[in-house]
Amino acid sequence: MAITAGNMANLFGNSQGTSLSSSISNYNLLKSGSYSKMMKSYYANEKKNASSKADSAKASEEKKELQMTSSDANSLKTTLKDLLKEDNFEKKAVKNEDGTTTMKYDMDDLYKKASAYVKSYNEMLDTGADSTNTSVLRGVSSMTGRTKANERVLNSVGIKIGADNKLSIDEDKFKDEKNINSLKTLFQGYGSYGQQMQTKATAVENAASSALKKTPTYTNTASARNADDVGSLFEGMM
Repeated sequence: MAITAGNMANLFGNSQGTSLSSSISNYNLLKSGSYSKMMKSYYANEKKNASSKADSAKASEEKKELQMTSSDANSLKTTLKDLLKEDNFEKKAVKNEDGTTTMKYDMDDLYKKASAYVKSYNEMLDTGADSTNTSVLRGVSSMTGRTKANERVLNSVGIKIGADNKLSIDEDKFKDEKNINSLKTLFQGYGSYGQQMQTKATAVENAASSALKKTPTYTNTASARNADDVGSLFEGMM
């Protein structure tokens, strides 16, 4: 009579026979090449899972980057909207210590709004200039190019462009009322530097939002198995 897993199990009883049966079945799988196929399939799946996790991490990083860019572009639009208001460049009645009233420009308030713009502009460069999205990069490049084109007028009101394209503002120079006409040229009316920057900030925000919709979402939750899992997987195939 040929020795099989079944009759060996009967020969040695339930507990020992089951163990021996499993061993013989494992031996038969090894002999037939099934074990080799199973292991190849196992490691192929592990490699696929690792690749999926890497893709998921990359997509997550790109999504975070685009969200930050969109948020910073929106903040830049908000600061520009505040700076571009017409009444910022109109004289207001200021009461003097002697009780008289003088019509003056509120240079303190204007400086505060211009400083907020400079801060938002620089933050936009921090996120947008490092983007991996071509449309976002193009928008940021257009912003820095337009700013560079207005460098002379910006310098005249105390706003300077650094080597890294970021802006800085000189408070004393900016608050000089003699610069009010140059400030009006920069931040008032259609086609002004400020209005153009607002349009470009909108373009960057739209580019980031559009790219976000196209960023793939991974739902793969497969975890890597350790070496001890091979046995249970192996037993499950018998």
